[in-house]
Amino acid sequence: MRYFLALLCVAFLFGCDGLDGIFGSSEDVRYSTDRSKYTTDQNVTITLANEMKNAVGHNLCSSVLERRQSGKWQVALEQEGRACTSAIFPLAAGKQETFSFVLSAQLPAGAYRCKTRIYQLDQNSSVQSSREIVTDSFEVRR
Repeated sequence: MRYFLALLCVAFLFGCDGLDGIFGSSEDVRYSTDRSKYTTDQNVTITLANEMKNAVGHNLCSSVLERRQSGKWQVALEQEGRACTSAIFPLAAGKQETFSFVLSAQLPAGAYRCKTRIYQLDQNSSVQSSREIVTDSFEVRR
């Protein structure tokens, strides 16, 4: 019985694979910007690439721009001037999707990143769970 319990615990721990979650590791779903430096009034193109075996849900239009202030990430721009639906779009395995927006001229210089939510979908494309995903930080100059 002890052997069985020990084996069950080991199987559980390896099955969790470090508790990376339902989406696998962060390398399985990449969320990135097209550049590492921008000036205000420039276009930012974000890309969501699904390298998993299953589809993930997303809505890149609802991405949020965050600015690093006093060591914390805070919302700097949230869907400004964008008419986004609340729809969740499936992104098939091995595919990628892009979305572009213009950096406002009023943004102060600093470190920024984009944040969005991705969704685990079942076979009927119904949402099972979700998590936030962020790009690497990038610099905005005036």
